[in-house]
Formats: sequence, structure tokens, C-alpha cells
Amino acid sequence: HGFYHLKQWSDKEATVTGIQAEGERNGTRGFIIDKYTFSNRYRFNAIKDWIYFEIEPFIEFPEEENYKITPGLALRVEGFFYKKNK
Repeated sequence: HGFYHLKQWSDKEATVTGIQAEGERNGTRGFIIDKYTFSNRYRFNAIKDWIYFEIEPFIEFPEEENYKITPGLALRVEGFFYKKNK
């Protein structure tokens, strides 16, 4: 489950701030949360109109690490292809 806040800065830039809880319900241990995650994703359009880049620093609190702070960074490249109507 998660909560997200999207902020579009311009036609070429946006951020998404998120809080997530991952877990299991009705499992062998009952209801348990395996991991909490806080993140802030920055997405921008560069080089061409159809290519996007994302930088997402995040902090996780995994159960397997006793919910100790575990930082990370995700980098993504996305191509968006479409056919223009004439």
C-alpha cells in the first residue's frame, strides 16, 4: 500500500513523493509489514520529446535488517513512442 503526491512543474518535469508499506496479511505470521519505503522521484524530458529520465533517491526500512535505514538510488530511462495523427 502507498500514498503518493504528484507535482508537475512543467510540460517536461515532475516529481512524485511516495510512502509505501509492503507486507503480508493472513500469512503464516498473520499481518506483518516487511518493508517501509520513502521516496522522491524526479522525472524530466531531455534530448528528444520521447525520452524521459528518472532519478529516485529512497530510504527503505526492511524487516530483515531490523527496520534499520537502508538508503538507495534508482535511475530509469523510458522511451515513449506513439503515432501522430495527421
